[in-house]
Amino acid sequence: MRRPAYNSRLKKLKIIVDPLTKKKRFETPKNIDIPVRDSDLYVEIKKDMKLYKIANELYGDPTLWWVICLANSMKHSFDIEKGVVLRIPKFKENVIGSL
Repeated sequence: MRRPAYNSRLKKLKIIVDPLTKKKRFETPKNIDIPVRDSDLYVEIKKDMKLYKIANELYGDPTLWWVICLANSMKHSFDIEKGVVLRIPKFKENVIGSL
């Protein structure tokens, strides 16, 4: 799995292999505080919404789903349920500065 070039801090993350699907993924970063800002968006989850789809739509990169997890104190992307309102940080200003 190729590591993203835009963020050297991701080099420290472990690559995890799902035992069932054998797919590789980065471990979700921990202990990163993404401050709440006026520029944050709030999205109510509707049926069949996935974090990677939200990340792709708002950030232009589906691999940034973990940013939404961190901003909402979620352990993984499967914690998402219909009707929940998620905070979506404005990526460049809020997240990169926090890493």
